[in-house]
Amino acid sequence: MKTAIRLTFFLALVVFHEMQAQELTPVGSDRPAETDAVLTLPKGYWQVESGIAYTKFKSTDNNISIFSIPAFLIKYGVSNAIELRVSYNSIFNKFKNSTEEGSFRQNIFAVSGKANIVHENGLVPEITLILNWNYADIISEGSKISSESENEPGLRVVFSNALADNISLVYSVGHIYDFSFTIVPALVISPKSDLFLEYYTIFNFGNINGFYSDGINFGYDYLINNNFKIDVMLGAWLDTNNFNGYITTGIAWRFK
Repeated sequence: MKTAIRLTFFLALVVFHEMQAQELTPVGSDRPAETDAVLTLPKGYWQVESGIAYTKFKSTDNNISIFSIPAFLIKYGVSNAIELRVSYNSIFNKFKNSTEEGSFRQNIFAVSGKANIVHENGLVPEITLILNWNYADIISEGSKISSESENEPGLRVVFSNALADNISLVYSVGHIYDFSFTIVPALVISPKSDLFLEYYTIFNFGNINGFYSDGINFGYDYLINNNFKIDVMLGAWLDTNNFNGYITTGIAWRFK
């Protein structure tokens, strides 16, 4: 009798654990698009996101190649609605024009917090706030050059609406590096993968000649399992006569 009770208790624990695991939504990520994810991490979970990117930029005066070594974003779920985030990215820039050729490196460190403040209900979207503080510096020929325009706090608001069972619309507005607006229709093509198309506009109020720039991204992500995702994205800027594009690929891994 005691053995039967113990076995029943053990099976109940296993079933309860599996039910909890099933309730955990598949891992989401703030990469690779300009738009951050609207959902936050579950309480007590960690997440690491990393990736590499290559950019090619051409104009009448310059030919620029930009390579970003693996960027790291580490997140922790303080509660089911609040997560803390720390990120680091090092970007190598190589340029060439008619008069000179050279390179420099930009390091960007950021600390941020994300709070999910409104749950989707009918026409009311899911709403998340992101508070961000950046520190950036530029290193050229071994010397450090401050980049004060990026050493500042920022605020972004992210919204999400489910348009159908397999279609969602995510959009954001706010200021992190510059003031921006983004919109991302996403299509779920299988339980493990989805496609997204992102349009974004970035406003730089301090640059009269380049007041804004806009671009478009096309991406795909795939779930290896419920806690591990890979992604790839192609993008291009639209406000130029020459082709200026980039490609990035990376991962997101959630664990406890």
